[in-house]
Amino acid sequence: ITGYHYMDKMSSNSTRMYEESLLSVKWINQLKTNLNETQSNLLEMMLSTDVKYKTKLKTKLDENAAKNKDLVTKITGIALNEEESGAFKSFEELNGKYGELVIKTIEQATQNNQVAYQVFNNEVSPQGIKTGEALDKLVGLKESAAEQFQKSSASDSATSHVMIILTIIIAIVVMTL
Repeated sequence: ITGYHYMDKMSSNSTRMYEESLLSVKWINQLKTNLNETQSNLLEMMLSTDVKYKTKLKTKLDENAAKNKDLVTKITGIALNEEESGAFKSFEELNGKYGELVIKTIEQATQNNQVAYQVFNNEVSPQGIKTGEALDKLVGLKESAAEQFQKSSASDSATSHVMIILTIIIAIVVMTL
């Protein structure tokens, strides 16, 4: 029974590690990728003079924003400890400001590329760096949590092995009496 208890606990830890740590790291990394793609599309939008191409880029930027919103919603649904919650809240604040600046830059890029570039260079890019750093911190915290789950599972595995071996030894001793 004890062996089953520890195996069940290891299974639970593995599931939590996957759902709470590894999936969230995957989503956070996707957010970072989307952050880079957004900046790339903004730069292209400012460099282009083709109105149709700018419209296509704006559509990509809007799609990216929608994907990011979905990813943030998914991360919100994951259990976070106090430190992770603080880091996530910091990211949300930075990301909200970043989104506002992206919208401002898109508006400028449809009217005046020079002003758009100034907004991008002076505001969007630095805010993007801060937002990326907040994501890096959150990834570090989630990776640390995954390591703790792994250590707990390893410890439970060792305990389970000892308990099973002791149970077998006791059974052998009892049967030989």
